Amino acid sequence: MRLPQQRLWPPLAAADWYLILPRLLHQGMIVHGVPYSCQELLNMDEISGGTPYGASTLAKGDGSRTPSANELAIARFQGRHVAEISKKLFG
Repeated sequence: MRLPQQRLWPPLAAADWYLILPRLLHQGMIVHGVPYSCQELLNMDEISGGTPYGASTLAKGDGSRTPSANELAIARFQGRHVAEISKKLFG
């Protein structure tokens, strides 16, 4: 008897994260999003990824769309933000 093949995406459902997240936070994990001080989040001139939860990009199924300048700016802002907070915590 063969078992049905499981989907690999998404790796965890939202309900699974709610079960895992408290344990990770208990172990000292810190969650950083993108603050609204990132002006690129407020850009309404184009459709782009990026939310207060974190940097993201919109993509086509065939991989032909690359991240826009706005999406890259949000990712860089989040990277700087996390690095600054980490430096404050761990010197």
